[in-house]
Amino acid sequence: MNIFFLLVNFIIVSLSSCNQEEKENINNNKEIKLGSNIEIWKEDTRLYKDTTQTEYRFLCDSAFTKVRQLKDGRFEILLEVFDAPDLDKLFAIYLKGNKYAGKEIFPYFEKPPSNMDDDGNLECSGVMDIIDAYENSDDSCYYNPTLYYEITDLGIKLDSALTIKKNKEYWGDFYGFDRTYEIVLPCK
Repeated sequence: MNIFFLLVNFIIVSLSSCNQEEKENINNNKEIKLGSNIEIWKEDTRLYKDTTQTEYRFLCDSAFTKVRQLKDGRFEILLEVFDAPDLDKLFAIYLKGNKYAGKEIFPYFEKPPSNMDDDGNLECSGVMDIIDAYENSDDSCYYNPTLYYEITDLGIKLDSALTIKKNKEYWGDFYGFDRTYEIVLPCK
């Protein structure tokens, strides 16, 4: 498949440049950072160009940097994004045929996908942003929900029901999908 030949070859070369010792050392952070202007080409046609200053990471042990064809014919290209001083993110670029079909930003998923709700599908979870502790207390935190996503054959999708359930278990109630500095709760 030559659709994403340049990007896929770069990912393969980047990840295969890790030696065995680096692959076995889970604490090793060997990475290749790309600056801005990542491009995706099909033959002589540029399908996507990132004009921001985003830095993309290719780690030796990445479970998420990949290209996959979805059931609806789109391609989902997943790249890890270095987002310091905040938490890293997972960036998805969607292409269909010879056209850009959108992008999404997900939290960086720290654990490989697993079936978290016994529905037969794999899920991942993460928080979008770092949030500070409440300034007047050592045992209180601002509300910052963990978001749960299902890995489907139509792409990565927010699992609203699982997100609501897990945040109720953790925070005592569900206060929305976004962090807020308006709600202060006991830290767990």
